[in-house]
Amino acid sequence: GSDLAKCQAILEWCDEKKMVFKKEFEITKKLNHKNIVKSIELFDNTTSGEILQVMEYVSGVEVFE
Repeated sequence: GSDLAKCQAILEWCDEKKMVFKKEFEITKKLNHKNIVKSIELFDNTTSGEILQVMEYVSGVEVFE
């Protein structure tokens, strides 16, 4: 395939992944439990293509411990 077709396929894949992430965020935003970190906001940076999620601050522990 052409380079253009490859680029379009990558962009479609990225858009699909973003859609899944946004849907997951909407679901987790509704959760309210003392053992679940709360999702607060989601930002879609169209310049960089990144999606940034703001979550509740939890003091005293590292996420990867």
